[in-house]
Amino acid sequence: MARVALLSVVLSAGLAVSLSAVEKSAQSKRAAVSGDTEATVSLDVREADVLSVVQALADLGDVQAIFDPDIKCRLTLDVRELPLQRTLDLTLGACGLAAEREGRVLRVTTRARLTEEAKQQRTLKEARERSRPVTTTVVRLSYARAQELAPLVEKHLSPRGRVVFDSRTNTLFILD
Repeated sequence: MARVALLSVVLSAGLAVSLSAVEKSAQSKRAAVSGDTEATVSLDVREADVLSVVQALADLGDVQAIFDPDIKCRLTLDVRELPLQRTLDLTLGACGLAAEREGRVLRVTTRARLTEEAKQQRTLKEARERSRPVTTTVVRLSYARAQELAPLVEKHLSPRGRVVFDSRTNTLFILD
């Protein structure tokens, strides 16, 4: 049997946020942030600090919020009966912010910083891939021709990998 829950959080400036959700289990509050329930938020704030608003939404969604120290934004927001995740996205978007979620932790920072960090992670991953040693695998084939299999195997290698074949011994040399 579903029951209706009404939660409210009062922000530091005396503003209130309310969430009504149809709860089907004890974990429905966690599912509200991911959109698994019919959770809605009504929010009316004027010149409120974005940190307070996001913290209140995080509390309602049962997640912990971590904020970048450079975040400074005041916003006016009036939403009625919007899903909790959509309200969070609108709130962050109004201030040019983005969130990265890992489990029950929500990290809030600027979009530019998240983009830069993702770019750095890609660069680091590529550098690690390039720096690992090249390994050579020798495969002697019995029932297939090495020259026919070489192009097929090469498709599955990293960009620096290559396949050399010896048709005389019907052997593939895979370097990757």
